[in-house]
Amino acid sequence: MSVCSLAEQCREVDAFSLWRHGSPFVFLNTQKTPEHSRFDVAHELGHLVLHRHGHGGCDGAPDLPVEPCRLHGLDPFLYLDEVMRVLPCWPDERYLELAPKQWLSTRARLNADELDMPLSGFQIPPLLASSPATNAPP
Repeated sequence: MSVCSLAEQCREVDAFSLWRHGSPFVFLNTQKTPEHSRFDVAHELGHLVLHRHGHGGCDGAPDLPVEPCRLHGLDPFLYLDEVMRVLPCWPDERYLELAPKQWLSTRARLNADELDMPLSGFQIPPLLASSPATNAPP
């Protein structure tokens, strides 16, 4: 796991974590007390372990950033749709620009035509009769 410090302009962020190319990363605010930093590391480690495959909660539902999006006036599903379009090309050192708090500013600098293009045109097939229900508890 790589542990990195957040940039000074991100003082209001305690910490965040992500998986990138199969490797875990934790970003910490170095301006916090040692006790606060230990809590942040434990908290982010929990996210990395529990959400390794993009699932949160006991029902296997995706861990969506609903509350941070609403806090910053974003539709969570539109936000995820747009971020997923730019994420494969986005420079690693600029991930904070994709956070809900920064998204409106970042989005304003993007080519709107590219954001309007569909990601793909395929339809998800129905479940096979022999397939287990996708929301059945483990």
